[in-house]
Amino acid sequence: MTVTASDLATYLGVPDSEDAFVDTCLTRAQTFVGEMVGTRTVPGDVLDQAVTEMAAELYNRKNVKNGVVQFADLSGSSGAVRQARDPRIAARAVLRPYLGAGFR
Repeated sequence: MTVTASDLATYLGVPDSEDAFVDTCLTRAQTFVGEMVGTRTVPGDVLDQAVTEMAAELYNRKNVKNGVVQFADLSGSSGAVRQARDPRIAARAVLRPYLGAGFR
């Protein structure tokens, strides 16, 4: 896995003041994805995408009150979207073709 904290911060569009938290999210995502994949063979770019998606989920949780994200558009209408409780959901979607039917 070759995603760096700098890569993740750029992907998230966050300021340098968030570096420590970005690094924590990246480390956790790398651990979780590693556990999901185990000994299976997965292309490096797919692993990187899975780690990036999961780290982004972990990072964005801190800004979501009670798991609900509020959005508004220029017309004045707004909506709410519930963020996934399991940050592995985004990574599972990326890894599914390589993990088979039963995985952690």
